[in-house]
Amino acid sequence: MGKPRPGDEMTKPLIINRPDVLTLRQRFADGFLTFLFWLIWFYLWIPLLSLGGWIFGIDLFHDEMIVREGLQSLTELLGWYLLVIFLISTTLGVWAMVNLWRFRGKDRRSARPVVADEVLANDFNVTAEQVNQWRACKRLVISHDPQGNIMAVENEPLEKTS
Repeated sequence: MGKPRPGDEMTKPLIINRPDVLTLRQRFADGFLTFLFWLIWFYLWIPLLSLGGWIFGIDLFHDEMIVREGLQSLTELLGWYLLVIFLISTTLGVWAMVNLWRFRGKDRRSARPVVADEVLANDFNVTAEQVNQWRACKRLVISHDPQGNIMAVENEPLEKTS
């Protein structure tokens, strides 16, 4: 299936992590979300940075922790934080114990049925022989049309060892 079918448009292969093929809107959204989550990450570190600054005697942190009684607020919040952590841990622990009790000795998982080459080939409009050849390849680059149909396949066969 190295060549596209007559009448089909050839498109770029589906490659994950290819920023150069993203639209401007997609690149902007990606950059904006990355920036936003980095800001949130840094915001979560502010209490620890404030505590470190206060311990090392930086004046800005001294004003916040001593003059404005930030240490008292911190100790009050630490109690609440510990309570929330305890409640979450207890809830997850109880859930795990209940599931252990419910499913002890029962293995309800089952293997997926093996799909025959003919069925797989039929789903992708290729031959069973092609599917079998592709299974023996080290690397496949599969090009798709906008509807997801296979347009072309570049393969790199496995090296045979003796």
